[in-house]
Amino acid sequence: MIRSLDSFIGYTMRATDGEIGSVKEFYFDDQTWTVRYLISSGSTAVEASKPVEENKQETEEQDENTSLRSTGNTLGFKIHAADGEIGTFEDFIADDDGWKIVFLVVNLGNWKSNKKVLISPEAVMEIKLDTQNVIINLTLDQLKNSPDYIAKEPINHVMEENHRDYYGRLVSTEAS
Repeated sequence: MIRSLDSFIGYTMRATDGEIGSVKEFYFDDQTWTVRYLISSGSTAVEASKPVEENKQETEEQDENTSLRSTGNTLGFKIHAADGEIGTFEDFIADDDGWKIVFLVVNLGNWKSNKKVLISPEAVMEIKLDTQNVIINLTLDQLKNSPDYIAKEPINHVMEENHRDYYGRLVSTEAS
């Protein structure tokens, strides 16, 4: 099922021997756009689709040397389009069967109040942790005129088709 990663926050995480806390955030690979770890409120890192392997501190140390990024640390970053700054990075949309990130939610709040749009992870050129910026290869006009994303509506084939038609290419990394 394709859904917002934010919708998982607070879910109870259980291991075979009991509860290990609730979902606090995720670590994703910004090269493959795949969720690698679920981080629990009990400071446990659970590798997506695998058993508990390491604690959060060890995962954070890995983050410094790899392409792993924390959702908690990247949400709210400013979006820099090819021709200017617009909005903030608000959420991830992932397929929970394989944990592939298929869309990023951008809030264009500084242009049109509360308008949210979906973009493909393939549009991201760089995530700059030091300046808290996400650099994308789309223009301001492309974002402003993009179909609205309404969080309460399920993401389905029709929504993906609308984005395909608008951008002139498939914006999801999954085949339709």
